[in-house]
Amino acid sequence: AVYSSQMTDQLSYKINPASRFTSYQEVPDENMGRESMQLYSTGLHKLNIDGTPILDNDGRLQNVYENRHVETNARLFTGWWYNARRGNVEDKDISPISKYDTMTIVPHWHDLSPKQDLNEGWVGDRFPLCADLPPKHFLKKGA
Repeated sequence: AVYSSQMTDQLSYKINPASRFTSYQEVPDENMGRESMQLYSTGLHKLNIDGTPILDNDGRLQNVYENRHVETNARLFTGWWYNARRGNVEDKDISPISKYDTMTIVPHWHDLSPKQDLNEGWVGDRFPLCADLPPKHFLKKGA
């Protein structure tokens, strides 16, 4: 769903540049960052394994995330743009971009800085960097 051109229109993360490419300290649009957590993954409140809400000592619901998490998550959704229009699609819209095909990431628009996860770790932690792998590791049996 993230690659859908219709979803980028609805949740406003197309043409969502990383802040390092703007002349002022602009932050990426937070709409998809928030909706991806609220609607598609974690929800608003922490839950027990049986689905009942986790309450704090005062009996209040505990939030899963704060706005700083939304800001970080929004940086994941930077740099998206349309693919080129295919010649085999009939449409009244004469446009060089495709509204039917999946979106693509424009690398120089994407925020490449580290992003913190909900547990104060980093997105992508525990995955080795290509530079840290042994030479020709992909040629080994079972790779």
